[in-house]
Parts: sequence; structure tokens; C-alpha cells
Amino acid sequence: MNALDFLTLPLLACLLLIVVHCQFGLHVIQRNVIFVDLALAQCAALGATVAFMQGHMPGTLGAYAWSLGLAWAGALVLSLIRFAPNTVPHEALVGVLYVACSAGGVLLIDSAPQGAEHLKQMLTGSILTVTPDEVLKAALVYTPIVGLLHLATDRGWMQGNGGRAWLVDLLFYAAFGVVVTSSVAMAGVLLVFSFLIIPALCGVLLAKRQSQQWAWGIGLGGQPSVAGCATTGRPALAGCRRKSAARPASALPSPGGAASPR
Repeated sequence: MNALDFLTLPLLACLLLIVVHCQFGLHVIQRNVIFVDLALAQCAALGATVAFMQGHMPGTLGAYAWSLGLAWAGALVLSLIRFAPNTVPHEALVGVLYVACSAGGVLLIDSAPQGAEHLKQMLTGSILTVTPDEVLKAALVYTPIVGLLHLATDRGWMQGNGGRAWLVDLLFYAAFGVVVTSSVAMAGVLLVFSFLIIPALCGVLLAKRQSQQWAWGIGLGGQPSVAGCATTGRPALAGCRRKSAARPASALPSPGGAASPR
């Protein structure tokens, strides 16, 4: 396996995450709830931790169901923030949700075997070891959601007052929760937040129309992703090759498939 083969899937996963999260990031910046992604991602991570404690391994249907369920619960809480008194900053309430989910996750992990490794997995993900099935499933989940979000933005469906505004918020955060649940499983909480805010912020600084902001965000987010995959992927590939070369001769198949003499 050469470096290009090894890095193709991680790079595709990064570009897919940037395309999707930049679109959501522009809406998050417009709504002035910058840390909502961290809160939802931490809700999904708490769900994954609960599933882990119950014996559901990462990547299974049980783990996904728990993560999505907690993410949707967080989406409901976030949609109700608009009814908070004006004297309470919305970002403060988002922070409370994040801290509560983080604390719950730490308490659960502390009593679990291999809890530290699970916490590291939730924070950093495993983007370099992503599989073709994971990328395909994520693309199938993301595509209709991004399409509907783009359509709703163009037709003004995201605007409203009173009960309609609450329903719009609920649907937006619920769709965001579906995206975040899949993203955290692949890339971890920290990288997902970076893909959400940094490309969108660059786009906002360089353009005025949302379509142009999205294009700028994708372009500027893709370049460091290529550099990051290349920088971290080459040592990982070299490590895999060293491990493969260090295997004892007895572990290698004998020529012609014949059994080695004892």
C-alpha cells in the first residue's frame, strides 16, 4: 500500500465533513450560537458512552441509536432556549448543556474498563482509519439533509416568529443532531467543531452572499485537510509497514502454501 492509497479515504471523509459542516456553520454563526455544535456533539458522545457501558461497541446499531437519541434530546433543549429571559445569554445555556453532558460522560467513563481510551476516541475520532462503508453511509445521510437545508434557506423557510420559529429551530437542531452523530463517530468532537466553525468563519470574512461564503469555506477548509492528512498519514503508514516487517518469519505463509517443517 502506498501513501496515496492510504490517504484517499481519510481525505474524502474530511472533504465530505467540510462540505456539510460549513453549510451548518454559516447558519450557526448567523444565529449567534457558536458552541451549539460542541453541545450537540457532546450529547452524542454521552449517548455513545452510555451505549459502551451497556456493551454496545462503537459502530453498532445500538451505539448509533443511543448517540442519536441523546443528540435529539439536546436538540429539543436547544430549541427551547429561545424562550429563556432576555437577561440570560443563549450561549450561557448552551455552555450549561455542554458541561452537563461532559460531566455525565466523565462520571460514566471513570467506572468503565478502558474508559480513558474511549474518551480519547470520542474527542479525537479515527479519521485515518475510516472505512469505505463509513464514508458511504455518511454521504447517504448527509446528502438529503444538506439538500433540504439549502432549499429551506433559498425559500425563506428558516424565518418565522412564535411557534413557527420554535418548530424551525427544533427541525434545524434535529437535522444537525443527525449529522453530528455520524460525524463524531468518524472524526471526534474536536475535529467536527473545527470543521463547523473555522471554514464558515473564513467564508463570512471573505464574502457576503451565503453561496460564496460556502464556496470559500470549502476551498479554505480543504487545503489544510490535505496538508493534515499528508502530515499525519505518512508516519502512520510507515508505522504499519514497520509492524508488518517486524513479524516473525514463522507467522508468514511458506512458499506454495506448504506447511513449514517442524
